[in-house]
Amino acid sequence: MRIHRRVRGLGARFRVLMKVGSIEAGGTVRITDWVNDELIGWSSEAGIHQRGRWTVQPATGGTEVGLEIEYELSGDRPDGWWSAWQGGSSSET
Repeated sequence: MRIHRRVRGLGARFRVLMKVGSIEAGGTVRITDWVNDELIGWSSEAGIHQRGRWTVQPATGGTEVGLEIEYELSGDRPDGWWSAWQGGSSSET
């Protein structure tokens, strides 16, 4: 859900909810990095601490899409939960 006048690019802000078990958790994120058709990066402003980025680049036979996410959940180990995932190639563009 958009919560700011800016709908794309640097500075746009969104309300994000994720399903964690039986609850919905989330917060507000702000777009911190933007390269049209290449990169979207975000960082949380409120709620669950998170940051991440989507990357898109041409690949043989299609498009390679990457996703990196870091997040921290309260009540976890002192060093928190951290996750990163790199996507593979897709034949759709």
